[in-house]
Amino acid sequence: MRNRILFFFLLIFFVRNASAQNILPTDSIIDYSVSKEYEIGGITVSGTQFLDKDILIKLSGLSVGEKIYVPGDEIGKAVEALWKQGLCSDVKIYITKIIADKIFLDFALTEKPRMSSFTFRGIRKGEQNDLRDKLGFIKNKVLTDNIKINTIN
Repeated sequence: MRNRILFFFLLIFFVRNASAQNILPTDSIIDYSVSKEYEIGGITVSGTQFLDKDILIKLSGLSVGEKIYVPGDEIGKAVEALWKQGLCSDVKIYITKIIADKIFLDFALTEKPRMSSFTFRGIRKGEQNDLRDKLGFIKNKVLTDNIKINTIN
């Protein structure tokens, strides 16, 4: 049920953006009241700096040449699969264009912040080394909620 609600809101967002930004040509208007099958003609990834785009596409579960229904569950499942990785703080999938029965998608992702450096203040050097070992901090590692909670604890 949650997936259907998420997918519904994504579809509303797609329709609003498509009309506001003219993402789709005027002859390629999508009727969301009727599910239609499309072949994925291309997938791009935007908004990432450190993550490999090909791996993100694989993790989504979608691939070029695959047939999907719009509206359908496939796009919602792709969003959920990317969310579950814990690498992104925001996941959006846009329809960039439609040519005949081919649909082109863009994954607009926002990467979670990474730890560039860390310091300890107010404790001796020996205690700093012990804390480093216990916390397992690694430079350029994605800061997940789990790391933040473990650090606080």
